[in-house]
Amino acid sequence: MVVEGKSNPYCPQTFHGNSAEGEEEEEEKEEEEKEEKEEREEKEEEKEGKKEEEKDEEEEKEKEEKEEKEEEKEEKKEEKDEEEEKDEKEEEEEEEKEEKEEKEEKGEEKKKKKKKNKNKKSLLLSFMRLFCSFQLNKKIRGFIATSTRLWVKTLQILDAALITSPGFSAIRADV
Repeated sequence: MVVEGKSNPYCPQTFHGNSAEGEEEEEEKEEEEKEEKEEREEKEEEKEGKKEEEKDEEEEKEKEEKEEKEEEKEEKKEEKDEEEEKDEKEEEEEEEKEEKEEKEEKGEEKKKKKKKNKNKKSLLLSFMRLFCSFQLNKKIRGFIATSTRLWVKTLQILDAALITSPGFSAIRADV
């Protein structure tokens, strides 16, 4: 049944006296609902955007902290490497000093040995000259020369025996 002037929003068959006004009201309500939905969606998007920004900021902070920690680790490693290099240099310098001191000691020992050897040779030569310089007859001079040669050879043999002895061989190896 249709009643004029009254409208029932739940019954589409009713006759609206002001049908244009009812449609406009419905359209306005729909528009308002759409606007409200849009506003809600915008608010939700803003909230999500804020949450994403906060997450991004937190991630950036975490990255920065990680980078700082890595930099600190690298700095510590560099410091350790520098300390190790310094220690190695100091050890090398100490070794070089010790080697120089050993070389100097060996050089002094060599000089002393050379002087002793020169002294021995010069003594032998002077001894031979002394005996050969005498104006003795040939037999005596020959006897003295052969005896001195034998004496020189025995000294050389003794010298060689000393050189080959274990205590003397270490010194001889340095020469």
